[in-house]
Amino acid sequence: MVYNKNITGLISIALITALFVPALALAQIDASVIGEITGEVDVTSAVDETLNTEVTSDTSVNVDSSTGAEANSNTALDINLLEGDPGNENGEMAESGVVSETQLQVNAIGVAVVSSSQVESESDLEVFSSNISATNKNVAKVDIDSDSEGETEIEVVHKHRGKLFGFIPVTITSTTVVETKADGTVDVQSSLSLWGVLVTKVNYVKTELESRIRENATVKANANVNASAQTRAQVAEAIIAEIEAHANAQAALETDV
Repeated sequence: MVYNKNITGLISIALITALFVPALALAQIDASVIGEITGEVDVTSAVDETLNTEVTSDTSVNVDSSTGAEANSNTALDINLLEGDPGNENGEMAESGVVSETQLQVNAIGVAVVSSSQVESESDLEVFSSNISATNKNVAKVDIDSDSEGETEIEVVHKHRGKLFGFIPVTITSTTVVETKADGTVDVQSSLSLWGVLVTKVNYVKTELESRIRENATVKANANVNASAQTRAQVAEAIIAEIEAHANAQAALETDV
């Protein structure tokens, strides 16, 4: 009888264990799953918040970066339009685009004077002189002056191609001064920069250039004292035209050789 009671007790304990242990296990699993789900929701929320923050930050940086790039591009373009290409191997200037009027000086009524035909006053002549180097990249500077006796002096600084030490391509400038005297004569003096002695194959020959300018019809016809502002502008254009024609002719000779 004692033996049977023990067996019955053991069976009862086994049954109770079989009933309650799975329930406890399921409860633990459910709690774990719920905990994991809750944790995933929190993590997802945190990730979304982080992503939103990063996207906002990246968007801000991209906008600033884009704006900066655009500004740099415009600056580079302005610089390209103003500086230009000093020239190619043939002594000819490369096209650098159309110069905007916002880059040119204007007269009292807002006109960008770029041609002698537009010059009607001394102030127009000054604007014209300043704008030549912006419209012609071969020209570094133009000065047009008149003294108290009405004699005119026009100075043109022009760029030329050459070879430093005979093999390094460089750009060198010449300075040409044309004076119209009271007696109607024209004095022309031209020279290269001092370091020109180190440059060979320059598209420039002093004596030939001076002769061309001296014999130019426009220069000879307008070599008068008290010349008008427009007349002096025309003489300046004629001088520049002769310098460039001479430079191109010399460059062609160098190419043929």
